[in-house]
Amino acid sequence: AYRTPNDVDRYSYLNRGLGQNFSDYDRLTLSADLFVPLRGLQLTPKFQFQRQGEGDFRDTIIGGYAGEPPIFLGTKETTVRVALAGRYQPIRYVWLGWDVGYNAITNRGNQDGVDESLFSATAFAGARFDFPWRRDR
Repeated sequence: AYRTPNDVDRYSYLNRGLGQNFSDYDRLTLSADLFVPLRGLQLTPKFQFQRQGEGDFRDTIIGGYAGEPPIFLGTKETTVRVALAGRYQPIRYVWLGWDVGYNAITNRGNQDGVDESLFSATAFAGARFDFPWRRDR
């Protein structure tokens, strides 16, 4: 939970935590890659369960955290996400991707009793170009 008086024990780099810009959380992700009979199509159903407390690894340790729980300080926000991600790459030079999901959030923003349901989606496209610097004969 990043709360320690020893600087050596605080895991941050450029004021970021372990790959995230927040702390005091845990996350469980279950997913499986499915390759359906359509050439170049990959589908990935996902289930995510995340719990987030109010602790922040950037907080000063003045006074310490004696008597506080080691994780999930304050009101705990819980998010359950069910999603379908995918990638379609019919040829090796062009691809499309997406991640579409439904989020059910309890105690949104760490505020007791504030529940919310959200639909979220991201999409991306990519292309690869080969520029030969020399031509082999």
